[in-house]
Amino acid sequence: MEYQNKTITLKDGRTALLRAVCKEDAIPMIAYMKACYEQTPYLMRYPDEFAVTAEQEATYLERQLVSPDVLMLVCEVEGKLAGNCQLDLNRWRKTRHRGQVAIALLKDYWGLGIGTAMFEEMIEKARQEKLEQLELEVIDHYNGTAAGDWALPQDGFCVHRRKAQRHPAGGWKLLKRADDGQGFIS
Repeated sequence: MEYQNKTITLKDGRTALLRAVCKEDAIPMIAYMKACYEQTPYLMRYPDEFAVTAEQEATYLERQLVSPDVLMLVCEVEGKLAGNCQLDLNRWRKTRHRGQVAIALLKDYWGLGIGTAMFEEMIEKARQEKLEQLELEVIDHYNGTAAGDWALPQDGFCVHRRKAQRHPAGGWKLLKRADDGQGFIS
């Protein structure tokens, strides 16, 4: 999917750039993802499970960039990757009204408005694609509180169901539904 770069102002006054990925992001993306997996238990993999070469990552990023069913963005702050997010559309007609969103952010950039800005971009693209349901799956490790509570309810997400995971923590599936086909509830 195509995306027009966007500059945002962070809560600390710095600026950040939201842009589509490119294959040249491969090496920095590998380092960024490994750091994300090390910094938070909320992602779907452990650090040692992300073992890709620069060539494999470049191929993956290039596929994401040209896919009509995927929008993958990165957020750069002062030239460094701070976060990324992705919207995947379902290809099949029966489920074409649904999309999945994923997001990750380095810990140093939490609380600056990047996650909210990335979600807003994903939600806007979902509206443009006339999706009726946007799904976010998160891992929960602490005290029964969903890792995605920060997305509730101000972004219109609600906990849809809890599902068991292979590890001791449960997972949450968070949904954002359209209201009467008129677009997403905001």
